[in-house]
Amino acid sequence: MLKEIIISILVIVLIFTLDFFLQNYTKDSVEVMTGKLEILRENLLKKDEEAILNNMQDINNNWEDIQYKLSFFIEHNEIEKVKTNLVALEGDIQVKQYDVSISELNKSIFVLEHISDKYAFNLVNIF
Repeated sequence: MLKEIIISILVIVLIFTLDFFLQNYTKDSVEVMTGKLEILRENLLKKDEEAILNNMQDINNNWEDIQYKLSFFIEHNEIEKVKTNLVALEGDIQVKQYDVSISELNKSIFVLEHISDKYAFNLVNIF
């Protein structure tokens, strides 16, 4: 009987520990991407074409790495929403529709923050 209790406690501790690390990685990844998108927004408002293209390339490179890791423990449709918005953002930037691209940028930020909130370990998400 004692053996089962100890194993159960170890499993519960392991689950909480892994959740803590995964939640921190998700939060950090969202903060990095949101920060890069905020920098892109500033460049879009200034209409600095070279900086916009550099920022978009950096965002795409970072997202590929983050997307790969997040796909292990986040629903794929959530990740696909971000990718869809980033592709639309990149398309608007390529045709130099900077005003429209800010809308796609805001959608990307919203979905990223939604992912962070959805997978946070808090009372609202438990019940």
